Amino acid sequence: MDAPAGAGPAPTSLTPRELAARLADADDDLLLLDVREDWETQIVGIDGARVVPSGVYAGPGAGAALADLPRDRTVAVLCKVGGRSDRVASLARAVGVDARNVEGGILAWVRDVEPGRPTY
Repeated sequence: MDAPAGAGPAPTSLTPRELAARLADADDDLLLLDVREDWETQIVGIDGARVVPSGVYAGPGAGAALADLPRDRTVAVLCKVGGRSDRVASLARAVGVDARNVEGGILAWVRDVEPGRPTY
């Protein structure tokens, strides 16, 4: 995906507040990809997220998992604090996905968007 001339590089991340605004916009077709383990999402998660643990994108099925990501919409990638999601977002961008790491992960989401939710 090429940026318009003079527009600079495409964004590679978004803040939890930016994510919340996009999720609240009924016209935004953003896909939220949570790459934490299932047990982590049972503690706290965001409704509507597609849960695929980050290891899937590093193992033998990584190519198929990356191929399954949409090329026609933004994919916001979330983990606990941002490390796993940044790695998966980078891999996804390398194959043509508009993937953006959610800065600070679910812990920043709870802090900035939904205070009072559980953390771990």
